[in-house]
Amino acid sequence: MNKSIWLEQESLFEQVRTNINTDLLIIGGGISGTNTLYFLKDSPYKITLINNTNNNTTCNSTAKITYLQQDIYTKISKIYSKETAYQYYKSQIEAISLLTDIIKKENLNCDLEKAPSFIFTNTNKSTFKEEKDFLLSHDIRLKSKKKLPLDLPCYHALEVKDTYVFNPYKYITQLKQKLNTYKNISIYDQSVATSITKEKDQYKVCCNGKTITCKKIIMACGYPFEIEKNFPFTTYLERSIVSAFKYNKEKDFSAINVDQNVLSVRTYKDYLLFLSHSHNINNKENIEKEVKNHLHLQKELFSLDSEYTWINHDIMTNDHLPIAGQVKNTYIYLLTGYNTWGMTNSTICAKLISDLILKKDNAYQKLFDPNRSTNSKRIVNNLLYSISSGSRLICDKFYKNKDFYKDNVEIKKEDGIIYGIYIDQEKKEHKVYNLCPHMKCNLIFNSFDKTWDCPCHGSRFDIDGNVIKGPANYDIKIK
Repeated sequence: MNKSIWLEQESLFEQVRTNINTDLLIIGGGISGTNTLYFLKDSPYKITLINNTNNNTTCNSTAKITYLQQDIYTKISKIYSKETAYQYYKSQIEAISLLTDIIKKENLNCDLEKAPSFIFTNTNKSTFKEEKDFLLSHDIRLKSKKKLPLDLPCYHALEVKDTYVFNPYKYITQLKQKLNTYKNISIYDQSVATSITKEKDQYKVCCNGKTITCKKIIMACGYPFEIEKNFPFTTYLERSIVSAFKYNKEKDFSAINVDQNVLSVRTYKDYLLFLSHSHNINNKENIEKEVKNHLHLQKELFSLDSEYTWINHDIMTNDHLPIAGQVKNTYIYLLTGYNTWGMTNSTICAKLISDLILKKDNAYQKLFDPNRSTNSKRIVNNLLYSISSGSRLICDKFYKNKDFYKDNVEIKKEDGIIYGIYIDQEKKEHKVYNLCPHMKCNLIFNSFDKTWDCPCHGSRFDIDGNVIKGPANYDIKIK
């Protein structure tokens, strides 16, 4: 089944059908937008949240609530310092406390389970020792292990106990239903923001052909649009393949390695979720091949077939820290760039944004600031990411018909316009414009999901040209 184990398709709320006046507008109804709304629920502001689709990054993740995050503390230490890495660690501990407190206080039935987390390696790797040394130097309670709770190749592992797993879809939907009962809150589904303009001290946001007028905007839609022109050159998108299959277990747990080829697992009821083949979307075009390789590895490791298989995208920052705060010279707030650790980072960043709006102090304002100062290592990373993204854009301009395309997919140029054509099983032709509206990259057909995907920044469109994932916010339908 080509869908996430979490995903449901029903819309919970009405779509925007009239003009709206509000104090705060939250764009994005995943865990980032929902948590921000929660932290602002008792504020004096009138708040509107709009959501395009429930097929968002939150519902494609493995949904681990943990501070044991591969070798992230070693990476941050090398870019900044061990003190900065420790501050990030403290943010994750606070995020776990905030998130689990919300679940308990609001009595959310989202399958929250306390579950130990592991990081492991299959090699005698120095990176693993560096991460272990960092954790021990800050008196973080952990156990050294020689094996995992499942049969994966493991040379050395570390375990912590105070971590969790849950169902992110149940969390989001139940919390939004509770929040929608507040008189100052309005929530809308199937509502796409397509443009933002500033008029005096207000913003005008075009949504479903209507206008939402607001004083402040919170961009919780993963990849921001129209405001951060340098954003595509300071971040990149990582694509991973995830599957879920029935698996007998003794206890709940999650684990991820620190090796080059990422392997990640976690339990959910009587299922095991397995993630592999993570890569920069600029570097791999044949998505169907990556899915096949993932499923082959799954069969090799577990001797079991998948019941659910899906694709996940994560925004990765060049310094391994999230981006959250107020955009310079605006009343627009960002929270994004979670580096695959979205459950904790969405929570702590949502708390930060709410504190900024409510004019409260927050310990992580400088750490996650979108305008934080750079250094030589960040500049080098920026350059590398820019070269990768730029080369992808150039290559796709010259080489549009990929050698892995089957006979039912073709890119054509007619009267100076580039089209993408997909012919379905009933021989019906689906023809769309083949340029992404975001930054004019040529789209690649994803035969696994039957979508047109942008290899530069991750926008996705269905076979008829409807946008299903940003940063693009316009369709590629032929009018």
